Amino acid sequence: MYVKKRREECVLFLEDGFGTKVWPEKLRNAGYTVECFATYFRDKRGRKEENVKDPRIIRFCLERQWVLVTTDRNMPYTHVETIKNSDTAIITTATNNDSLDVWINALIKLKPKIERCVKKHPRPWFAVIGKAGSFNATTITESWQTKRLRASEGQEGKHTR
Repeated sequence: MYVKKRREECVLFLEDGFGTKVWPEKLRNAGYTVECFATYFRDKRGRKEENVKDPRIIRFCLERQWVLVTTDRNMPYTHVETIKNSDTAIITTATNNDSLDVWINALIKLKPKIERCVKKHPRPWFAVIGKAGSFNATTITESWQTKRLRASEGQEGKHTR
């Protein structure tokens, strides 16, 4: 299968938990272009928005062709319907139990692999990064279906499988 090489810059969009100072700056110092949740998701009073739903964040990144970085490993599975008909790229951490420093160091170590994947891997895709520097990218195809155990947006109390 031939995949057309992408030309856009590799921009990492760090989800809310990564903050706006220490972790983004460490990634910038390593050569990444980084954008942060709190910069773009503000309420009418200028404060950072709370409880922003994942599909909104996914669409936001899609519009800009940014790579979403999250500690929610289940996001690609939970929101597969939002993702599979898009051109999205998502990087998730293997767990959310470790310090963010572990994941920032892994992202830095994996920079060449991530940039290559952004340019060449068929989208939509998600990749799981491991503490030791493993990186496994998976293309999300039309055949994927959610294995959701929690209610989707607008269906509180209803579960789908």
